Amino acid sequence: MTAGSARTQPAPVGTPLDEFYRAHSRHRRICTSLVAAAATPDSPPRALQPLLSDLAADFQRLDVAEQLLFGLLHQRAEPEDDIARVLGILAADYDACRATLCELGAALQSPRGARVDRAVIAEMVERLVAHKLRTIALENAVVLPIARLRLGVDDLAQLAACLGPQQPAASNTPTWFRGENLESL
Repeated sequence: MTAGSARTQPAPVGTPLDEFYRAHSRHRRICTSLVAAAATPDSPPRALQPLLSDLAADFQRLDVAEQLLFGLLHQRAEPEDDIARVLGILAADYDACRATLCELGAALQSPRGARVDRAVIAEMVERLVAHKLRTIALENAVVLPIARLRLGVDDLAQLAACLGPQQPAASNTPTWFRGENLESL
């Protein structure tokens, strides 16, 4: 039996793969709230910080697990899965999403963050949300179903160990979101 054939049945519901679906659901809600907050004329730009902080904390928490998942998929996928191309697209979107998230977070955290042009903030939020929703769609429609089919029991155990127990979002928040300004909201 080869490493890739450790299991022939699809991964059952209740596996660590479901944590990715739960995270995607949270991310869609955050994206909806970000768009609404950015479009509200009387909402201060800094009101976006808690939403961005939650998204950034999830990025950080899931980063190692996603890298492990993608590495396992590279090893286990069949040629017809075309996983290298899909993961390449995701990598580009992740990079763009992270860059925009950092840019937006830094702009709002800066001393002049309260005076950042609302149109600039709205454009950055749109860019962030577009990349995030595209990655969610691609992962939910392609990556996670392939993972359910191809990953074995040992692979799922590795993912579960990597994900570990849920940590409070604040403890994993990137340093550019940990400041006096955020706590004073």
